[in-house]
This record gives sequence, structure tokens and C-alpha cells, in this order.
Amino acid sequence: MIKVNKRITTFLFVLLAWGVFSQKSDSLTKPKNLTLRQFSRLADNSKKPVLLCFCADTFRVCKIQEEALEQIALERHQDMDVIWINLPDNPKIARYFEITSVPVLILYVKGYPVWLLYQVYEKEKIIKYVDPYIVNQ
Repeated sequence: MIKVNKRITTFLFVLLAWGVFSQKSDSLTKPKNLTLRQFSRLADNSKKPVLLCFCADTFRVCKIQEEALEQIALERHQDMDVIWINLPDNPKIARYFEITSVPVLILYVKGYPVWLLYQVYEKEKIIKYVDPYIVNQ
């Protein structure tokens, strides 16, 4: 049996995380090739609310939504995590959630989904929906 140094384990974990979260646009996390287990960790292990956007960056409506989410991620990064799930980059997640239209926004609080929105929303409207959950943290 091979003994694994704690530093090596940490280093490997960091490399794995860096591969999963390889694309970051300011504070908007854009993971690629997520497994269901990794996805579950994103939503379940965060101490802050997690706003997920399921989208496809090839659609114009998703580009509009992305702009609003980038602004929210920059302004509210200390209060919440904002994660962009690009469906072509994450086909397993798309199949699991049976996403058939985009964009889809889901807010997770303490590992549980608390609301779901199915269309493009402006930044102010998203913040209006999110704020009650941030205040109660």
C-alpha cells in the first residue's frame, strides 16, 4: 500500500478543483464537465446561497442573462456564489435535470433549492428574489 503525503493529497485536490472550475469570469464561476457528485458539492457545501444558471452560451438570451449574473457576482460575491452551468459543457447535468429550455435559474440555500425561474431576468429583479435569503443567513 502506498502512503500518500497530506500535501500531495491537497495538491491533487487543488488540481482537480482547478480543472473543474477552469473558467472564471471575474466572480462568475463557469465549471466544465461536472459530474453529479461535483455538482452536488457545489450546491450542498456552500455556506452562502448559491445561484445557479443553466444556460447555453450560444443563445442570445443566455448572453443577456450572463451580463446580469456577472454584475451580481461582482457586487454580491461576499453574500452568495453565482455559478453559470453552460449546458454544452455539462451534458450530464443537463440530462439529470432534464433542462429543455434556457435560461433556468435556481437558488440553493443550505443545500436545498428554494426557488426556480425559467426566463431572462434583469439584475434588479434577480436581486429582489435573492435578498430575502441573504438577509436570513
